[in-house]
Amino acid sequence: MTAVLAVVTLVLLAVRMWWPVPVWVVWVAGGLTLGAFVVAVMHRWRRAVELEADLI
Repeated sequence: MTAVLAVVTLVLLAVRMWWPVPVWVVWVAGGLTLGAFVVAVMHRWRRAVELEADLI
């Protein structure tokens, strides 16, 4: 999901260079990408902690 949002953000940024796309659309897409990335990192961190606890 994060990769898809990142691609959408980059596409919107590239489109913005040639066509008049409102800048807030790019900011929203970038914000969603950042949010999804943070959630993915938190989930991976929590899973790593659980796996490490299982080893003990």
